[in-house]
Amino acid sequence: MENILIIISLYTLSIAFSEIAYYAGYNNHISRSFSQVSAAIVSILLPALLPLDQVLYIGVGFTIVMLIAKELNLLKGIYKHNNEEIGPVLFPIGLTIAAITFWGFQPAVFQICCLIVGFADSLAGLIGKSFGKITYQFSVEKTIEGSLVFFLTSVAIFILMITLNNLSVDASRIGRILASSVILTITEGSFGNGWDNLVLPFASGFTAVWIFV
Repeated sequence: MENILIIISLYTLSIAFSEIAYYAGYNNHISRSFSQVSAAIVSILLPALLPLDQVLYIGVGFTIVMLIAKELNLLKGIYKHNNEEIGPVLFPIGLTIAAITFWGFQPAVFQICCLIVGFADSLAGLIGKSFGKITYQFSVEKTIEGSLVFFLTSVAIFILMITLNNLSVDASRIGRILASSVILTITEGSFGNGWDNLVLPFASGFTAVWIFV
């Protein structure tokens, strides 16, 4: 019980960080990134602290909280004003689905799901909105600069995780890392309005399994 209360408190703090950032004058996409990155950091602790059933309870609980906040126009640091984006609702759903799917593999697989959607996606959004000049569009407009940052961050995450898990960084694995990062970059670029939060954790898990075998 102590561990689940710690995790819930940390997730609540991640939401509070975004609200503090918003009311301190940061743009909404920056304050929301604070929440997404900090929530991803908390999520990588889950395999070490909680069993899967408690993770599912937390995922469902925070999905409900995010949905209520959206309907009541709360959490202005996370939700854009007058926007139909449902990314904050889909974020816990995406990670919960990833937990159900990949919990039986080594913890690094689920942790990669968290890091990709938390860091790679957030950095891509920040750079794309702040500095992106070259745009393209599948479902919504994205930037080449943001997608390049997503690709490079994904590569860095994969290399970091295989190094921490004492796996060899040979030519075959490097090839799978690069191919996986391309796949995930295309996935991220193909979904907008928060739907990448649902798809990316699932896609990241499958690529991580492929890399780790």
